[in-house]
Amino acid sequence: MVAEIVRQEEFEGTQLAVIEHGGEEWFMAEDIGKALGYAGPRSSIIRIFNRNRDEFEGLSREVKVTTRLIDIDFRPHRCIVFNSQACIKFGFFANTPRAKAFGHWASNFLAQGVKRLKEGVARLEAQHVTDQARIQEQQVHIQELEEGVHWVGSGEFAQVVTADA
Repeated sequence: MVAEIVRQEEFEGTQLAVIEHGGEEWFMAEDIGKALGYAGPRSSIIRIFNRNRDEFEGLSREVKVTTRLIDIDFRPHRCIVFNSQACIKFGFFANTPRAKAFGHWASNFLAQGVKRLKEGVARLEAQHVTDQARIQEQQVHIQELEEGVHWVGSGEFAQVVTADA
């Protein structure tokens, strides 16, 4: 399955691509490393990840990403992505001047994501109630129509005779 970049977020002038995969939002290791201020962004993040693997269990994925922002020819390429919980942890483990602020930023991003999910659930629930009401109205209408119709004959040649006829 190919992941999709859905938007860009900014942390202190650094753009981070937000990738949607499996219903969650993820960030590329390269972008996280840049946001933290590392000279070798991807390798620094992978090094922190490898040193603290148990802390990142379930918080990372290897995905294929295709985007105009990265690929001119639109071919998917593999990259390691981390969710916002992992970004918070990178804020703790990184030893850069931007680490603490990045951890706070990731925490706020996570909170906003939870808020968006709750709002989405509320919209779906409201739509479900509306849909259920429409279904009930249609069922009543069908029942009213069926009560006014009598079938004469059988099979393909049955005729519909209304009560008014």
